[in-house]
Amino acid sequence: MATVEDQLKLLLERMKAAGGGRELPEDLRDPSKSQPPVARRSRKRGKAAPAKKKWTLPPKVRLYLPYVVIFLAVLTPLLHNPPRSNQVPSNLIGMWRTNTPGYEDRYILFVERNVAFGTGGYDGEAYIVAEVQSSPVEDGAKDGASTKTLFTIRYMKADKLEYELSFYYEPEPVETITFKNQEHLRWTKKGRDS
Repeated sequence: MATVEDQLKLLLERMKAAGGGRELPEDLRDPSKSQPPVARRSRKRGKAAPAKKKWTLPPKVRLYLPYVVIFLAVLTPLLHNPPRSNQVPSNLIGMWRTNTPGYEDRYILFVERNVAFGTGGYDGEAYIVAEVQSSPVEDGAKDGASTKTLFTIRYMKADKLEYELSFYYEPEPVETITFKNQEHLRWTKKGRDS
């Protein structure tokens, strides 16, 4: 059997005979002069970093979490918007009239959960009170105590179409109501006018 050196020489002779005319580098022509191949450096691979443990919810929490979310979704609007009061305050209950020209035969009647507007003679419209809101208004009093209150009453007819009435209530010196959008009209309780 021929050695590697003999096979290489034979290969070189065939290449020259074929007319390639190329010369191989000396180290390939004479294998005794060739240097040993450079050994590959082995990459040092340390131990793989431990994978970070993924955080998960405990099984019991995962089981009850949807129920807690639904409970909070239902409870939040109830806590944020407490039940509305639809009862008219006692200081407003009664008939209110004005002596302003053109409105002498008009009236506003507040009952516990209803409001009625008289439009002259015996004509009038009655409504159901849906919500009553009140807030004190600063009226520039010296002592900072507010005597004026802003009332907003939402009311509706049987067809559920809602209307809104906003007015200022002043208890002194005479109980009066002044509409927010009609400040020239002063309504007094039981026909008293200031």
